[in-house]
Amino acid sequence: PGFTQAEVDRVMADWRAAYALGETAAPTRYSSSLANTALNDSVEGDVTETPAELRRVFELVAPQLTPDRAKARFLGDQRGRGPWITLSVPNAPEPAAVAARWQAAWNAPDPEPYVAPTVEPFAYTDFGPPGAVVERTEIADPGFTRFRFANGVVLNFKSVSYTRGVVDAVIRFGDGRREISDEDRMVALLGTSFLDDGGLGRHSIDQLRRATAGRSWSVGLSAGLESFALGGGGRIEDLDLQLQILTAFLTDPGFRPEIDPRLPTVVDAYYRGVETSPEAQLADALLAAIDPDSPDRVPPRERLASVKTADWARVLRDPLVSAPLEISIAGDVDEARVLEAVSRTLGALPPRPARDARREISLLRYPETPPAPITARHRGARDRAVTTVVWPLYVASPERRREERALGLLSQVFDRALREKVREELGKAYAPSVGVSMPDFGDQGRLAAVVQTSPADLAAVEAAIQEVAAELAAGRGIDAAALEAVRKPALDAAATRRQTNSWWLGVMDGSARDPQGLKDALDWEEVYRSLTVDEVKAAARTWLSRPPIVARAIPTEPSVTAAAP
Repeated sequence: PGFTQAEVDRVMADWRAAYALGETAAPTRYSSSLANTALNDSVEGDVTETPAELRRVFELVAPQLTPDRAKARFLGDQRGRGPWITLSVPNAPEPAAVAARWQAAWNAPDPEPYVAPTVEPFAYTDFGPPGAVVERTEIADPGFTRFRFANGVVLNFKSVSYTRGVVDAVIRFGDGRREISDEDRMVALLGTSFLDDGGLGRHSIDQLRRATAGRSWSVGLSAGLESFALGGGGRIEDLDLQLQILTAFLTDPGFRPEIDPRLPTVVDAYYRGVETSPEAQLADALLAAIDPDSPDRVPPRERLASVKTADWARVLRDPLVSAPLEISIAGDVDEARVLEAVSRTLGALPPRPARDARREISLLRYPETPPAPITARHRGARDRAVTTVVWPLYVASPERRREERALGLLSQVFDRALREKVREELGKAYAPSVGVSMPDFGDQGRLAAVVQTSPADLAAVEAAIQEVAAELAAGRGIDAAALEAVRKPALDAAATRRQTNSWWLGVMDGSARDPQGLKDALDWEEVYRSLTVDEVKAAARTWLSRPPIVARAIPTEPSVTAAAP
């Protein structure tokens, strides 16, 4: 039957909104983004156009896109040889069987005439009488405003005009991973990833998208160690809608069972991705060696295959609908507009009493003696291998923050030295990565070097990592010049980040419930500037002199098939 006018209108409205937002935000694009766009266009033989020009061209051709023209173009694209059919399944069927199924479908009677679904109006515009602000506090350093509503909702707000026409929000609530049992950790991971697909109580995700066609909004849920975060953002014009949708997910999340038939495909794609990813196989093998019962390991396929949306609701609904809320908003918008929008959404909800749903959960701890080198095998590209060398650290806490910062600076010196060794001495174009992971009161911290390489170069790269580590542990390569070579770019980048929505959200997010994050953000630059060569040397001597854990992922051995004579 082709395309309906309603389908075309919906797509055109979404495109028009995207082009309009691109033109509004154009003056504040990063130089790196512009350079990448220009480079990619040059490689592809395309012309780099401004967002304003893209929007102008779109408006010229938009009136010509009718359902009949769309159908004609679609049918034209189907002419030629074929069809070429690609299947991604665990057990490949015979080509003849695939062809027979296709032909049977082709010869089947025409489907019933398509009936366009009714576009229902958006149902979440009224959450009750607007809430009142009962407290207003100026947070002088770094400079934002905090409001408390009568129902207990906390709002942190900063007007940021750097990215024009855009406003972003994040809502912090609940106890995160600490209220999820080890058995349900993978259930929660799936549920957070597909929260929006589960829709709302009064709208499926498709109904929601049809009801808001041409509008700008997003929804994303994540589970941190200590709390959950629900975020979204878009154009200033759609701030009210964005907050209405976020509030709807916090009061009437759908977890609709109609997406259950899609889950086997999602699970199958996940396991195929794990099997072909060197990084995933390496991470699971590392956990198997140091913490075999870790809930972060890849679960058995049958366990994940049995998960349904009802399981997501069992794990995630309670924190969504009952935990106290703290929202942070940053963007090109004024205070009065934000207060009005929040008062009619989160501020209008019934009070949510304080709760403590924390439970005992498993946290990663490394053995005193490292295991023998770990080898995992992946079924991905045969020329790809990954190695990681891990030095266990300690369980982080605010009292040891300065030492943590010294380790962070050490990791950057390590990264730079390893990059030079791999590229200059080994003559390879690999891109090493060295970093520190240290959540407060969570998993034991670690300093890890990771290199994607080829199987043939694996031994040489692992030796290079340990050689650089030994040099640093002995104090060689750590001097004022080495520190400034990595410290100055980080400080320069920090000054630029302070202009962005993301930096302000990171500073404000959850700062009322736990002010430590705000303190860390304010102290970071001063501590980073004041770290001495001796402190970084001490960190290297203390931690890099210990025997590390070595793990690598290499391709699966090829099967040997005798050639027919």
